[in-house]
Amino acid sequence: MKRGEKVHLLVSPKYGRDTEMWAHPNVPAESAIEVELELVGWKEVTQVAEGVLMKCLKENSDEYKRPNEGAKVTVRYVGRLQDGTKFIEHAEGDEHVWTTDEEEVVEGLDLAVMKMKKGERVLLTVGPENGYGAQGSDQPLAAVPPGATVEFEVELVEFENAKASWELDESGKVESCGAIKASGNEFFKRGANERALKKYGRALALVEHESGFKDATVAAEAMAMKKSCLLNKAAVLLRLKRHSEVASACSKVLDTERFNVKALFRRAQAYCATEDFDEAIADLKRALEVEPENRDVAVQLKRAKTLQVAANKKQAKLFGNMFERMAKMEAK
Repeated sequence: MKRGEKVHLLVSPKYGRDTEMWAHPNVPAESAIEVELELVGWKEVTQVAEGVLMKCLKENSDEYKRPNEGAKVTVRYVGRLQDGTKFIEHAEGDEHVWTTDEEEVVEGLDLAVMKMKKGERVLLTVGPENGYGAQGSDQPLAAVPPGATVEFEVELVEFENAKASWELDESGKVESCGAIKASGNEFFKRGANERALKKYGRALALVEHESGFKDATVAAEAMAMKKSCLLNKAAVLLRLKRHSEVASACSKVLDTERFNVKALFRRAQAYCATEDFDEAIADLKRALEVEPENRDVAVQLKRAKTLQVAANKKQAKLFGNMFERMAKMEAK
């Protein structure tokens, strides 16, 4: 239907027996019902993320821009528990200003604001997955219980987007890369691995084409920043057990710096996890050529050799059993 349209419906019991119309005492259980229906309007409801639903209350069709990652946003909002208890409020004159994608507010609220346009108002339903979690939270006006689903009524007053790569000069790209990498490091320290990985990816995007920089000094800074981001990315990927991606990130560093010890060490860790022991041992030996006193590398080399011996024994036993079965089959 379109807005303002009217229709006449004949509804059979099989399509509405469990609704309140058939529950009325004057409606026979197996009778059809005639309905006059008019579509007056609607409110769009979208799923922003797991457990986060956004219902538009006031739309701004004149705007097209939305906050990006790293945007500075100014927001009015009120948060309520499902029983209506207000637990936080930022009204006119007390707007909350934060930077998106920095965990300054709960994830559900942050993600929703990045879907809004200036002047829009929405009603959010946020489950614990992207809200206050299984532990709950003490808020200014009331406590949010553990595992609670909450509602936010939100108005995006204004925002200033973080500059895109094409808006930055070479020095600006290096500076912005450093700031984003530093933010990623903080997430890494807190164990927020997916967040850290996302930050390192954004930082890398700013300097991945450093060879095209015109200023030699800035290009060298960009190259150093690129290597640092790749190594940090590899460290996160190791935590996430995404070993092929670890090897890929480290290989990019080693393409331009063959004896980078951190890259060799982390790639060797990934190779050990995928049981590519020859490659792991080769990387670790190369690292020891540069830093013969590096205890971590020496320990990892010993571990790789031990794992290789165990894997070879296991493989030999497997083949031995297989040949034994084949011999018995031939004897029959």
